Amino acid sequence: MPVRVVITGLGCVSGPGVGISDFWSALVNGHSAIAPLTGIGDDLKIRIGAIARGYRPEDHYSAEDLTLLDRFSQFAVLAAREAVDDAGLVHGESRIQRAAAIIGTGCGGNRLFNYQRLCLRGACHLPRLPHDTVWYGGSRTGGWY
Repeated sequence: MPVRVVITGLGCVSGPGVGISDFWSALVNGHSAIAPLTGIGDDLKIRIGAIARGYRPEDHYSAEDLTLLDRFSQFAVLAAREAVDDAGLVHGESRIQRAAAIIGTGCGGNRLFNYQRLCLRGACHLPRLPHDTVWYGGSRTGGWY
């Protein structure tokens, strides 16, 4: 017997901006977010890419949360929040226990991954983290909701 799956909510942080409406608008209008990368460091070998336009971490997270989440995790949590809101789910409801999140990314969490490698060599000081933070996983998404 096939298992039925229903997509009830969407969330997105992408090159066109924060939110599914910015992403969808760019998609249907054929607008690409790929452009020369400026203002993020001269030491990069890659010179073109997409940066989430209009993303300001302080608009979405407290100062304390920002000490716990790397940029990639901020995006994952923000997109998950939008998807939960879009689905009309409420924390504590029984139906949220049957919900799942599918995260699509090309690659992410590299800054935290590289920091972890330094820690394994004893060359870092670990930051304070909540007990349920995932430091490393297949998708390298370390975050919580």
